Amino acid sequence: MVTLGIHTAGPFCGAALLEQGITLCEHSEPMKRGHDQRLPMVVSEVMSVAGVSFSDVKQIAVCVGPGSFTGIRVGVAFARGLALANKLTAIGVSSLEALVGTPPSLPTLALIPARLRPPDQSFWAQIVTQDSVYEPMEVDADKLSDLVDSVAEIATPPEGAEILASIMPEKALSIRYPKASGVALWAVHQSSFTPRLPSPLYVREPDATPARSLA
Repeated sequence: MVTLGIHTAGPFCGAALLEQGITLCEHSEPMKRGHDQRLPMVVSEVMSVAGVSFSDVKQIAVCVGPGSFTGIRVGVAFARGLALANKLTAIGVSSLEALVGTPPSLPTLALIPARLRPPDQSFWAQIVTQDSVYEPMEVDADKLSDLVDSVAEIATPPEGAEILASIMPEKALSIRYPKASGVALWAVHQSSFTPRLPSPLYVREPDATPARSLA
């Protein structure tokens, strides 16, 4: 079964194709804006390089957040449109599930930096195990101890490891990289969970200010 994974919830635009859990092709471009313009080309590139058509794809997995407000909306809308046009199933995967990739054998805490500037540092956090998942939440950096003590492993990207090393240097960390292949991989292995809908998952209100009326 071929799965297309899409990840636009971070500062990059990525797509990957997996068949039976093995990556056929993956492409990612760093960017903070412009996902809507580049995502169709990124998906087209991985499809072309892998020699795969939409008749071969069985499901589309998309990262639904938490993360970039605009990036999430672009990725979700694009994935749902592709799924509808090609009569495919669309599955939502959280940023933290994508970071872990495969459901772990031991309880794992996935952490992605949310607010970076001290003293207001916080993390997106989600506990996942082989057969259960908790919903993502936002946790202040200085209040992570209870979550950390309840798991066997901590998975975080490099920027998360830098922050965690300064506040809990005694904890061993598993460095992971957010990837579109992680989105697809979680979708492939998530049969024991209730499928997540392909809808934006923000956790907290977006940090956006409505445009002021010119009237």
